[in-house]
Amino acid sequence: MAEQIQQLEAGNIKISNDVVGKIAGMAALETPG
Repeated sequence: MAEQIQQLEAGNIKISNDVVGKIAGMAALETPG
C-alpha cells in the first residue's frame, strides 16, 4: 500500500509540473515582446 501511495504522489507531482509548465508557456506566448 505504501509503495502505491508513493507512486500516486509522484504521479501527481509530475502532472502538476506539466500543468505549471503549460500555463507558463501559454503566458509567455501571450506576453507581447
